[in-house]
Amino acid sequence: KITGKYPDRADACDFLEKMTGVPLGKTREKLMSAPEEFYEYDILGVLKGHLVGKFYVKPELPVFRDHATLEAHCRMKLAGKPTEEFHVMYLDANFRLLEHEEHSKGNIESSNVYVDKIMQKALNKRAKSLILLHNHPVTENMFSSQDIKLTEDIIAMLKPCGLKLYDHYVIAGGIMYSMRASGLLNKS
Repeated sequence: KITGKYPDRADACDFLEKMTGVPLGKTREKLMSAPEEFYEYDILGVLKGHLVGKFYVKPELPVFRDHATLEAHCRMKLAGKPTEEFHVMYLDANFRLLEHEEHSKGNIESSNVYVDKIMQKALNKRAKSLILLHNHPVTENMFSSQDIKLTEDIIAMLKPCGLKLYDHYVIAGGIMYSMRASGLLNKS
């Protein structure tokens, strides 16, 4: 027990700082004034927080430097799904994936999309660009008029905030189709 070895709280705080290599700052004040019954737990909390922060390795997020890497990522997420799913990929300025979100699941023919939620998340993530992605389980490879209208609405919302839509993809029959390459993505 730390409190057994260091009954004086100031000595215990000095020990924690020495052990972790990090000044306790305001945490020292909290430990010094903690009620006796919570003092040991507070010390353990400081140690646990430090150790988790020290040894937790954040997984490396992919950077899409070429179309093949992007296509493989998209296929892995949506190919062969039995119902329609709508995903949003939030990217930074270097085309690093900040988050790949399964935005909604639907039925075999459609899924709901909430443009305001996409916009809010893009701003919260500080994304610079987005990729929209959904599948057509019935292997229809054409973008529907609803797909095109939705894409135009999202572009219109992103533009005033300086955000861009890189592309809108559909996965159908194991093949990835691009709205940009099809000439359906205008002035984004």
